[in-house]
Amino acid sequence: MNTVIFDEIPEGWDKFVKNITNPSFIYTKVYLNFLRKSGYTLEIITVMDDKKIVSALPIILFKKLGFKAFFYIPLVGYDSVIHLPNVNKTKQILEEFVKMSREKNIVFSKLCDMSSVLKKHKKFLTSNGFEYGKEGVYIIDIKPLEEPLEYIWNNVFDQELRNSIKKARKFLKIKEIKNVKEMEELYQSFVDTSKRHKEKPQPMSRYVEIFNLPKNRVKWYIVEFNGKYIATGISWVYGDEIIYSISASLDEYKNYPGSDLLLWELIRFAIENKYKKINISGVPEDNVGLQEYKEKWKPRLVDCDVYIYKSPLYKISGKMKIFKKFLSVA
Repeated sequence: MNTVIFDEIPEGWDKFVKNITNPSFIYTKVYLNFLRKSGYTLEIITVMDDKKIVSALPIILFKKLGFKAFFYIPLVGYDSVIHLPNVNKTKQILEEFVKMSREKNIVFSKLCDMSSVLKKHKKFLTSNGFEYGKEGVYIIDIKPLEEPLEYIWNNVFDQELRNSIKKARKFLKIKEIKNVKEMEELYQSFVDTSKRHKEKPQPMSRYVEIFNLPKNRVKWYIVEFNGKYIATGISWVYGDEIIYSISASLDEYKNYPGSDLLLWELIRFAIENKYKKINISGVPEDNVGLQEYKEKWKPRLVDCDVYIYKSPLYKISGKMKIFKKFLSVA
């Protein structure tokens, strides 16, 4: 078996993804190509056996301000970091990952693992400059109940959340996006949300690319108030999982619970279509408001092992805020 690095999607990739431990849309050919069109460079470290992929680590190389950084895919929602079936080749892939990080003068690298595959390689990673830590990921479990909607409504959500959803349903309308014109009308909500988070807004072309993705793999909802689009939410759909990825809203309508209506509608969709979980990702430590918002949906908190490499340049900066925009990947 030999290690091969691809900068194009290798033959047989989607078949490999379909059979890994935790298949997800964000590993598929169509999503990886979407990222490439959004300005990122793809690198896939693979272990091959007679032209067959037996283990792989897809990563993103992106540049900002003249610096380079690696991020393990997925960029939203963590999953198993080294894809099986051949777990014995994990070390082989990690050695190549460390080598690439050095050769490309990477300023920041990050590996995330919810499967504990990397625990046995913790010493190797830390000896090569990676710092070990943990991050939390919120998962809403969708259980196969006889009357799941009624059960969740009456037994999971508290009265405050139920009242918020009732208020939203009274004043707001929700629907799926239908055409590019609607997407263009939504764009200002993405701009407003980015500015609130002190991030540079993504260009409209990025959302056009999302709109052009297969409709059976993307759930894109729009919330409307008096004929105006005030909030939106985008999710990736694949296998038995939904990843709630991108949400945005107009700042002037922040008192209307559009975000509650978005997530409730996604839960309804998950139940009706027999999905098992909704990944609503983690929360930065300094964002108490976002943490409270996610916790009111009573999700399960899953620990994710994280291995981070910080170059000397990064360490000299001494403050994460200096690199906050640089490390912002959506």
